[in-house]
Amino acid sequence: MDNGATIKKYGTILKKMYEKFKDVPFDLLVETFTGHKVMKVTKITKEMECVGRAADRLREVYGRRPLTPNIMEKIVERAPKNFRPNEAGLLLEHLLAKELC
Repeated sequence: MDNGATIKKYGTILKKMYEKFKDVPFDLLVETFTGHKVMKVTKITKEMECVGRAADRLREVYGRRPLTPNIMEKIVERAPKNFRPNEAGLLLEHLLAKELC
C-alpha cells in the first residue's frame, strides 16, 4: 500500500471515530482528552487579544506551508531537539513571549 492510500485509509477510520462524538460538547471532549478543565471566557482581555494577534501572524506567515525543522529553527532561533510537524504550540509560545514582553 502506498503512502497516499495509507493516509486515505487512516482518514476514513478517524472520520468514523469522530462521527460518534458529533453531539458531544467541544469543551467536554477537551476536558476528557487532556484532563484539564476548559474555562469559559466572559471578557476578552488585553492578553487574549495579544494571543490572537500572535496566532494570526503565525498563520499568515507559515499557515500555507508545512512546518519543517528549518522553519522551526528560524522562528525559535535554535534547532529543535525532537521535531514533530504538529508542534505549532512551541512556535506560538515563542511568538507570544516576544509579543507580551
